[in-house]
Amino acid sequence: MRTVLILLVVCLEIHGELDFTRGIRNRYRFMNDNKKIKAQFEYENACRKRILDSAPGAERSAAFSAAYNGLVAGITNGQFAESDADDVTKASQKFSLVYRFLNSESRVAEFGPGDGDLAVLVANRVTSVALVDVLESWPYKLPKKCRYSHGDGVHLPGDVGPLDLVIGSHVLEHLHPETVPDHLLSVRNALSPHGRYIIFTPNRFAGPHDISAGLSDEASGLHLKEYEVRDMYKLLKDAGFRRSVWYAGGRGMYLRIPFCLIACTELLLSVLPRHVSRRLVNFFPIRALLGIIVVGKV
Repeated sequence: MRTVLILLVVCLEIHGELDFTRGIRNRYRFMNDNKKIKAQFEYENACRKRILDSAPGAERSAAFSAAYNGLVAGITNGQFAESDADDVTKASQKFSLVYRFLNSESRVAEFGPGDGDLAVLVANRVTSVALVDVLESWPYKLPKKCRYSHGDGVHLPGDVGPLDLVIGSHVLEHLHPETVPDHLLSVRNALSPHGRYIIFTPNRFAGPHDISAGLSDEASGLHLKEYEVRDMYKLLKDAGFRRSVWYAGGRGMYLRIPFCLIACTELLLSVLPRHVSRRLVNFFPIRALLGIIVVGKV
């Protein structure tokens, strides 16, 4: 009972942060009237098809890199809409969970680091931070303890590791579903004994969370697959992670919760009619459970 009460308090506190569906849909509700957003949607949808249809290996890696280099270029030259998210604030909020697993001797890598705001915060507390991405070069200035390492979008480069902590903030949903097991295995093999992989990824039942929000019931942009916790549990287990610990939270507040609580919530949503489940997702205690935040332990 005490755990339920604490969860309800946290849910009330993070109400605005975890309103996944409403916030994203408001962002894109005038998509057809916004030429930049519409152009970005069409670009992402075309890239999605190329990536999903690509052959494994070099062809898929090239399609993946081309998609994101083109997206960054489009935003930079004003062809596409720039995100209105406060990335610095969001990084600071996620750091309130990440810092629990850090010490001054930690060796850390962040996969898909965005603007690098979270990595910069982490660098103040650890020995080193590697930023791993598909961009040909890192466009921002990095502090002394940070370095950029170009990757294929799936595997950690060979010169990164051994590591005590890897962070994947909104990465898995961008990967080809066939490559996710390889990605998790690559991270698992790069971690030192007792190392951890912290994953933030959107839940399918509260989505879509990409640019297709408001246009379709399923992600059709560069979120190639949005997951359920049951998917994530199996993927981590198959990759050799000994244990997975689950959290609900946001706005700098994170509460450890039982896996079965999230899984049962998903099961309930899966058997309900779509229009009913969509309404329930906007009920904040349920919505609070549907941002997948998991720490995989070696």
